[in-house]
This record gives sequence, C-alpha cells and structure tokens, in this order.
Amino acid sequence: MTGAKDATLQALRLRYNAAFAAHQQCLRALSEARLAGTTPSAALLDRETKARQELERARECLLAAMTEAITGRPPGDAAAPSSSNVENSPSGAS
Repeated sequence: MTGAKDATLQALRLRYNAAFAAHQQCLRALSEARLAGTTPSAALLDRETKARQELERARECLLAAMTEAITGRPPGDAAAPSSSNVENSPSGAS
C-alpha cells in the first residue's frame, strides 16, 4: 500500500472509531433513561439517530476503502470475479 492509501485508511478508521464512540454514548444515555423509568427526550432520540447514521456512513466508507486497498478495485467493480465462475461440486468429491 502507498503512503496516501495508508493515511486515508487511518483517517477513515479514526472517523469510524469516533462515530462508534458517539453512538455508544447515546446508547448509554438511552439505557440510563429507560432504566430510571423515564422516557428519553426527543433530542436524545434524535441525537442517537444521527449518531447511528454517521456510524453507518463511516463503516461503509471504511469497508469500501479497505476493499479497494486489498483488491485494487472499488467495491462492486464489474471486473471482480463472480460466484458463477466457481465450480459447484459436492465437497469431498475428486
């Protein structure tokens, strides 16, 4: 991998870790509210939704970059091998 790809992957990992931590913080706050028997505020529910969406976006970007770094092709590239090229024979058959 080149230095630019390493730096990009590192930045995406940091973004993912930050999004994960933010979402976990929201989940803790929601759990605490529910365990206390109170209804979570609309603002907290909204914050959790936004944190979850950011986590999903960060994960998608990180996985796409990792796939491209490993294969040299973006995810979903038509040049990727298809499962139809794999021979379907029973296991153990010679």
